[in-house]
Amino acid sequence: MSEAFEPAGEHPSRRSLPRLRLALNGAAETVTGHSAVTLEAVSLTGARIGKGGLRVGADIFLRCGPADCFGSVIWSNAESSGIAFDEPLARDVVLGLREIHDCGGGDPGVNRDDWALGR
Repeated sequence: MSEAFEPAGEHPSRRSLPRLRLALNGAAETVTGHSAVTLEAVSLTGARIGKGGLRVGADIFLRCGPADCFGSVIWSNAESSGIAFDEPLARDVVLGLREIHDCGGGDPGVNRDDWALGR
């Protein structure tokens, strides 16, 4: 099942989607270079990465676990940056990130399907 999760007949805004807070190692690449980053939070439509000082509007390629995605920097401060994905992540990709996080000490008591559905 690789389709993006979106409730039937609804088009939730970026900010209304559930976010998974985590700390996973990843990599980010822009036209000015590439670097190791920490994936701090992720939803179907975007992420917060532990890499500050990126130019707002810059195109970025983010790779972390099962997630390989293109996006744009929508905000950045000294410590972190917000990324809006060009295409929503597939639900299974977000759940895969959740499982990686759980193996590293996350909250395994939270049902992954409930979390993905915002329950």
